[in-house]
Amino acid sequence: MKIEPIEAHYRGKAKDNGEWLYGSLLYNPRLNRAFILPTALWPVDDYAVDPQSVGMFTGRIDKTGESIFCGDIIRNDFGNIGLVYWNKNRLALCVDYGKLGITSLANENIDSKGLLKAQVLGNIHDPNNLWKEPENE
Repeated sequence: MKIEPIEAHYRGKAKDNGEWLYGSLLYNPRLNRAFILPTALWPVDDYAVDPQSVGMFTGRIDKTGESIFCGDIIRNDFGNIGLVYWNKNRLALCVDYGKLGITSLANENIDSKGLLKAQVLGNIHDPNNLWKEPENE
């Protein structure tokens, strides 16, 4: 049996200038400090990110060629807008479409090139995002 490595990389917003950093995650839960390291460079403070903004790469690419991360807001090929996130109960990457429900990211439509038939519109960590929390009814 051949073991295929999972391509795991992360992103997070830099604390000093708000720019997105992409790379490996270094996280200290005791201090609630997170760092995204593009390479093994030091000092790590140059790569400090907001821990709440860290999102894991899902392994999926949208129809424009953009990588999809947890925390991204996508529009599927039916025009529905949803939030990509890790669902601990399902142990799966999911999309929350609000009142339309939650679906596994694996159930989203894929084109003949293996690209998700959806487009990343933004993410929940940037101002003016399109995601609205579902209202309690």
